[in-house]
Amino acid sequence: MQMADHLNFGARIVAYNGRLFGSQLKSGEKYTQLKPVYSIIITNFDMFPNNPEYKDIFQYTGLKGDILTDLTQIHILQLPKLPKKPKTELENWLKLFLVREEKELETLLQEAPNLNKAIVRLRKLSSDEVAKQIEEERLSSLSLRKTFEEEGRIKGKAEGKIETAIEMSKLGLPLDIIAKSLKMPEEWVQSVINNNEVI
Repeated sequence: MQMADHLNFGARIVAYNGRLFGSQLKSGEKYTQLKPVYSIIITNFDMFPNNPEYKDIFQYTGLKGDILTDLTQIHILQLPKLPKKPKTELENWLKLFLVREEKELETLLQEAPNLNKAIVRLRKLSSDEVAKQIEEERLSSLSLRKTFEEEGRIKGKAEGKIETAIEMSKLGLPLDIIAKSLKMPEEWVQSVINNNEVI
């Protein structure tokens, strides 16, 4: 999730997506082995002021509408444009990012009972001392990277990085973001997640 707009943010999104897509193949492998890569970007700011819709999908398309490939897409979801009353399951999930108080969480749970498991997980994280610090950083609109770097400094040990990687994965954060936040290779993060059966 991106909390604030930054210069060349669009270019950064494309670079991350392209890196993920291209990193699938090693030298000599066939392009038929490529698997789809979909980037999901959630912003807490309005990226496209002239477009009233909160969601949009970007892909490689020609000027006349021909699709070059559908193997990679970038989905952008803008929280400030969400409708006041969610009507779809996606809108309910996105509303979860905007919750600030327990009362709001209760209201959302009544409106969307299917979020119960996620809300239970969120409450459990909130009761954990490290997660409390992470949540406070998020609410003060500091970047996600700074938050988890700070947690890493507090723990100061490899075990702390493992726990952090697991919790970030449970929150649904992409592999590359977790790796960059912890300053660890993506292969290490994937191994931690696989070995701990993250759900």
